[in-house]
Amino acid sequence: MFRIDELENEVRVYNDGILILESKDIGDLRELILALIDGSEDTWEVEILGNILYYINNNLSTTEVA
Repeated sequence: MFRIDELENEVRVYNDGILILESKDIGDLRELILALIDGSEDTWEVEILGNILYYINNNLSTTEVA
């Protein structure tokens, strides 16, 4: 299962306790995930990135995501 930590100056995404993505804010994280999805041919990777993006879009309320 993945977890998203919003810190003061960065956002970190963990999968099973392992840091997999890091960005300065939610907007940049969202852009990074979209770029990774577009460039990936690995089904598992696309699925987990899609799940993270879904979580961001539906559960984190920021003006950048909304």
